[in-house]
Amino acid sequence: MSDSASSRQNKGPTQSPRAPLFEARHKPLPPQPQPIQNTRDPFEDLPDVLPRTSLRTTFVAQPTMPARPRIANEVIGAPLPDVRSSIVNATADLHRVQLTGGYARADRSTFSSPASRGAVFGLFQNYPWLFAIVAAVCLGVILLASAPTRTVISRYSQPGEGEIQVASVAAPSTPDGQHSILGQPTISADTINAVLAKFGSPAAGTGQIWLEMGQRYGINPAYALAFFIHESSAGTNRGWAGLKADGSTTHNIGNIICAGYSTCYAGFRDYPSWETGVEDWYKLILREYVEGRGTSTVEQILPIYCPTNDGCLPNDYIQIVNSLVDQWNQGKLSQ
Repeated sequence: MSDSASSRQNKGPTQSPRAPLFEARHKPLPPQPQPIQNTRDPFEDLPDVLPRTSLRTTFVAQPTMPARPRIANEVIGAPLPDVRSSIVNATADLHRVQLTGGYARADRSTFSSPASRGAVFGLFQNYPWLFAIVAAVCLGVILLASAPTRTVISRYSQPGEGEIQVASVAAPSTPDGQHSILGQPTISADTINAVLAKFGSPAAGTGQIWLEMGQRYGINPAYALAFFIHESSAGTNRGWAGLKADGSTTHNIGNIICAGYSTCYAGFRDYPSWETGVEDWYKLILREYVEGRGTSTVEQILPIYCPTNDGCLPNDYIQIVNSLVDQWNQGKLSQ
């Protein structure tokens, strides 16, 4: 055995290996961070008290409601009504109001009248001024409808001044069986004078005036003469309002009421001469009846000219006028 081997054997007992001066301890690494999700709701961590809305809505805090009392025969454990759904609906309504400019749409009637009352009564109850207007309009209609028909008078305050050119007027159609006052004279000036003389009229001898005025205004003078006889017996009736105390007359052949005329007597027009009185009657018939109302027959004119509420009998008046004109047209004088 060599020396080296023996020397190793003689070194004594074997020593354990020496402990290391430091120790490396490995701890588990923390989990790898995850990227923030883009779809994450930033309000997830907040308590869900009220529904969120994209509008800038200010909510007023409501007072704490007391505990809901139990309802009779209520099943314990039954689901409660969804309160949040009503809040959501209210928020949606507010949203619609804001989108429409702040004006809520009225989907139901706003009348507060009881259901037992009619809609019209409720309207008048809420708007009393509307009831007053309707009542005034109805009263006006009633008054106009019930107003008596008055004799229409001439509009001309100064008849007979200067020469008057009468425009040609289209004659209204004459209904069957009626008698038109329009047209050329059917009697002469001599016949008119004879009739006036027979009655002893203060207008005797004025036949030419009646004839010329009739031709000027397109009215048959026979009808003007018949009106004069019926109204005042050709100016001789002692009850005629045109007779004055001094024995003179108003020359008013048709008893045309005053109505603003410059001179009047006993409520009727007082003309300075027979010429002005006769001409005003022709004007009255032409302007007020033929042109104004489209009436041209005795049957159409007399119910307006002399209505029953003025004490007249229009049917008798019509019969007398037509009978007189027929007699004169046949060459007969009044009986």
